[in-house]
Amino acid sequence: MTDPENEFTSGEGDYINSVRVINPNYTFILNGYKDADNVIVTGTFNNWSTSGYRMIKEGETWKFPIHL
Repeated sequence: MTDPENEFTSGEGDYINSVRVINPNYTFILNGYKDADNVIVTGTFNNWSTSGYRMIKEGETWKFPIHL
């Protein structure tokens, strides 16, 4: 079950979970792509998961804070 108060999620299909980041020390930022419906962050920090972490859109900027 996802937390309706938390916009940050990971997973796909029936397996979408809320992500809680404690003490984020980095924020991924992607500008533009205003027509995108979904932007995913993935890398060695999550074993290049194809479902990655879903960024949230603030204006025309996509963001995802994380502790690396």
